[in-house]
Amino acid sequence: AVELHYAVGSRHDAAFLAELSGLLGDRLIVNASDEGRRIDLDETSILAEARDKAGLADFGDESFREPLRRLLRSLAEEAHLSASGLASQRARVVDSLVTRLMTQAAFQRHPEILDERIEDPVVIVGLARTGTTMLHRLLASGGDFQAAAWWEVRYPAPFPGSDWRRADPRIPAARAEVAMILEHVPV
Repeated sequence: AVELHYAVGSRHDAAFLAELSGLLGDRLIVNASDEGRRIDLDETSILAEARDKAGLADFGDESFREPLRRLLRSLAEEAHLSASGLASQRARVVDSLVTRLMTQAAFQRHPEILDERIEDPVVIVGLARTGTTMLHRLLASGGDFQAAAWWEVRYPAPFPGSDWRRADPRIPAARAEVAMILEHVPV
């Protein structure tokens, strides 16, 4: 489920709090400075939150831990983020760790996944607004390449309890996330 982290000085001054609460219920996380709730980028609490959200504990290879520590330190000390920015980045890190936990669980259930070979991959890299998305869509439309759909990239591991004989629940989850993003940050 998609959560919205709302960082505000006080609940009293928060715009649209009642409306957001009505729409999201317990998926709205309010971080109000005057309530003493601070956004913590502590590695231990972030890992614990990811484990709790995923209902899983095994992250697999631990080599991600040092880069994670560096990222968290940079966000806390170098990025000069607002409370809203800190809340947003914490949520993104937790979300990425949940995805890692779910992917690791998929590897454990189906180790044959690791035997799959991807030959001659094409990787598109570029700065924002330079046409990379257009190039990706152009290559994907031709039939010579297999391109991952956004929902596959966003949710690479199947959700717990998924049944491949039914519609994939990652698709409506991704659509809901995009709709929420577009509603709250219109283009």
